Amino acid sequence: MLNEKETILLRIIGEDMLIRQDEIKKRFSGNSMDYNMIIAKLVSEGYINNLDAIGSRCFAITQKGIRAIED
Repeated sequence: MLNEKETILLRIIGEDMLIRQDEIKKRFSGNSMDYNMIIAKLVSEGYINNLDAIGSRCFAITQKGIRAIED
C-alpha cells in the first residue's frame, strides 16, 4: 500500500508517463530528500523505472504503477 506522498509522486510521473528528475523536483512539494527516498522505494517496488533518456535521469511509470493510481 502506498502512502500519500508516494501516491502524489506516482501521479506526477503518471501524468507524463516519462519525466525528468528536475521536473519531479519542480512539481513535488517536499524537500529533495523526501522525493529521492520515495523514488528509490517506487523503483525498488516496480512502480516506476529509472531511465537515462533525453540526456538526463528520467523515470517512467510501469503498468504496476498505472494500476496503483487507478485504484
